[in-house]
Amino acid sequence: MNKFKVSLKQTLPKVTSKVASKVTSKASFGGATPTPQQKKAGNEVLSGFENGKVFQLIIAETQSGKTGTMVYIGSEYVKRYGGNVIVLTGLSSVDWKKQTKLRCPDSFSVYHRNDLKKLSLDLENTLLLIDEVQIACKTNMSIDVLLQNAGAKDFDFLEENNVRVAMVSATPNKVYDDIKQWKEDKCGVVVQQNGIGYTGLGTLLESGRIFDCEDLWVTGYSATEGLEKNSVIDDCIELSLKKIKKLIDFVNDRFSNKYHIIRTPYSNAGEELRGRFMNVGGEDFDYYQCDNSTDHDIMDIIKNIPVKNTFLFIKEQLRCAITLKSKENLGVLYDRKSQYGHAMVQGLAGRATGYNVPDHIVVFTFVKSIERYAESAMRGFVDISEKVSYLRSTETFVNVDGWSDGGLSDGESTDYSDVESVGLPKVSLK
Repeated sequence: MNKFKVSLKQTLPKVTSKVASKVTSKASFGGATPTPQQKKAGNEVLSGFENGKVFQLIIAETQSGKTGTMVYIGSEYVKRYGGNVIVLTGLSSVDWKKQTKLRCPDSFSVYHRNDLKKLSLDLENTLLLIDEVQIACKTNMSIDVLLQNAGAKDFDFLEENNVRVAMVSATPNKVYDDIKQWKEDKCGVVVQQNGIGYTGLGTLLESGRIFDCEDLWVTGYSATEGLEKNSVIDDCIELSLKKIKKLIDFVNDRFSNKYHIIRTPYSNAGEELRGRFMNVGGEDFDYYQCDNSTDHDIMDIIKNIPVKNTFLFIKEQLRCAITLKSKENLGVLYDRKSQYGHAMVQGLAGRATGYNVPDHIVVFTFVKSIERYAESAMRGFVDISEKVSYLRSTETFVNVDGWSDGGLSDGESTDYSDVESVGLPKVSLK
């Protein structure tokens, strides 16, 4: 017996003009007007739904307007077919939820990972928009369990109940591979083009604003509990201080009155690193710890021009789907190296992309990862299946050929700990 509601409708119903008239252009897009690129990608997806596709993946570069495309698709879908729109993500990010709700019409339901644990969905007559689909979609993880419980892993159920799914990502990872193996007439991939004035990772590379980051902490006495003072650790600390001094000199040479974001390790290591910055920089700089252990909201801080160069220390904030506003007040964005290129692409490098990006911002990241991504983006992601390894790049961490599988190398609890496999429908390859 089917435990889900079934309407037995095989095609999308057309909405009445009375219902359609309730959806106005301004209200539909949360006050923003969709760009030609968003409309083009959105209309391709809508056309796909009209022609019988159930699952569609939208690939678009970081900060190129993916949320606006989702809003356009959702708004047009309601105009044409009625029903409900649900936006969700596997990201555990309050910032994502806050930003997404502001950009969506009030009629859209918006959920992030923490909401999914207590969520039960009735998907009948629903458009499901999954943002950053690569996150928490592995089998038995948040997105996978939610879809399974709602019946969304069964093509027959989705068609019978007028459910359609659009998935969005800049780094789809295994999702792209999986969707290519499903029924071609039921699934599709749409690549969104960038608009005039977009600054992408390729632009940052070409303009010389991408640099390799270093391990600024190296190590310290907090690395091993009860470790006695010794010359090896002292030498490592001295190396750390030299690297910090090198970065501070870079900042002083290039900037005045800017915020510089530094991603630090967790716990005592992060505290040590912040202390070393303060020892080297002294009173010439201001310093703020911006994470869930403080009440310093980085988004609020960067709205105002600092009185002097200021370091903002973060842990795992500012990754995929988060928009850094007030970029004119930013200088250096300094990430931590990961063996997984998608983490570097979606990290601080990705936050430095978008529209109206000032040309003074520079990013310290893992250059090889960014180069691989930019090369694939330049080709329209047509080789993403063959070149998917660019999303897991390092030449310094593991494997003789420079590539690896899995999550972050240091076991940090981040939004990237569960991204490698998609747990969406396992269907027969007919």
